[in-house]
Amino acid sequence: MTKAKQLDKKREKSAQPETQSAQVVAAPAEQEQEEVTPPQAAEQPAKGAVKKRKKVVPKEEDLMPRSSIWPLVTTVAISLILVGFVFQPIVCGLGVVLLIGCIIGWIYERR
Repeated sequence: MTKAKQLDKKREKSAQPETQSAQVVAAPAEQEQEEVTPPQAAEQPAKGAVKKRKKVVPKEEDLMPRSSIWPLVTTVAISLILVGFVFQPIVCGLGVVLLIGCIIGWIYERR
């Protein structure tokens, strides 16, 4: 039993310096937190000065895309390309030119 008591005493002695060093290390951290806290409190406005933002609900017209002629013209151009494959290559070329014009017009359409 004496060996067990000696081991306990050694453990207590070794634990005491760790506790003291932990207190020393913790002290500067607490000081830093105290230094940071007052400016944050000063930056916050008073409770009466807080303004609530109104919830902005967009109109349905703002969310939906505008009506456009370009999808219809693109369909006509693709139809001309398909008809040109069957009957005349010139009609196919005309459809390709029209399709390129439709794509450019649709991309640069102003809102």
